Amino acid sequence: MLTPDQIEARRKGIGGSDWGDILGIEPYGCPLRCWYTKRGIIEDYPLSGGVLDRGNKLEQIVADEYEEKTGRVTRKPGKPKRQDLPKWLLGLPDRMIVKGTEETPGVLECKTRLRWRLFPDIVAEGNGPAVIAQVQHYIWLMGWTWGVIATLQPDTWQFHMEHVEKDRDLLNLMRAAGDKFWQSVEYGPSPPRLDLGDKRCGRCQYRIGCWKEELEAMEAAQPPDLVVIENDELLSSVEELQTQNAMIKGAQEAADNIKARIKKELGQPTKAQIGRYKISYTRTVSHGIDTKELKKAFPGVAKHYPKDSVREILKITEVK
Repeated sequence: MLTPDQIEARRKGIGGSDWGDILGIEPYGCPLRCWYTKRGIIEDYPLSGGVLDRGNKLEQIVADEYEEKTGRVTRKPGKPKRQDLPKWLLGLPDRMIVKGTEETPGVLECKTRLRWRLFPDIVAEGNGPAVIAQVQHYIWLMGWTWGVIATLQPDTWQFHMEHVEKDRDLLNLMRAAGDKFWQSVEYGPSPPRLDLGDKRCGRCQYRIGCWKEELEAMEAAQPPDLVVIENDELLSSVEELQTQNAMIKGAQEAADNIKARIKKELGQPTKAQIGRYKISYTRTVSHGIDTKELKKAFPGVAKHYPKDSVREILKITEVK
């Protein structure tokens, strides 16, 4: 979790992690959320610091892995002594790459990804625009020309590195967007709201205050048997369940894709051994009874054989 001093320091300008919000990059970015934060607006509920804590604690491990795999040397950077920067440009990169390449120094951005479906996407397609903008921010801040995004998947200990060159066109866009955003922080007006149904609003810590009147009207229109519960511990459990379900779905999708690749490579059903693994690829046909059609054909018989069952169903949907 950030300390009160760190939170206050971040309010004084734009850091590398703010660009996803300022540029409105989906699926998470919202300029108004960042504006609320910089203006010191109190959150409706605090976000969990677990992801941030994880990143901070694993940062050194990611840097160590980068050094081991590349032979380069990194260290914590000092504050830049430059007079040509906007007053709102803040922060420091995770590490400075100082030895082992003719291009030194460079930015090292350390990332960890726990969701299985994200890491393969990063390997195949590269990091998303919010992360690229974050690295460009530090390249600009430090006056360097390149950087590396080092990503660790802790569960499988997979490691990926992406080289990033200074992008002057993107930095010009960021300069214009940053000037406009910071002027709105200091003097107003606030950036426009997203649509209430936007998923970014559903997970925002300012949702209730931002959409107070609309949410109250929606609540008044709810059916009378709907119980509105105010319980932070229960809400935390629901959000944790949704996160775990998303991870399970992502892992299942990844596993299904891998199975499809293996079947394609094998070509046809077979039994084989590869390394220390035995593979059995079979194709079977199962035979059952279509009870729905059976009931249609013999309704008089079916009614004499009722079967009652009780199921407890927990279904959670995000309120739009």
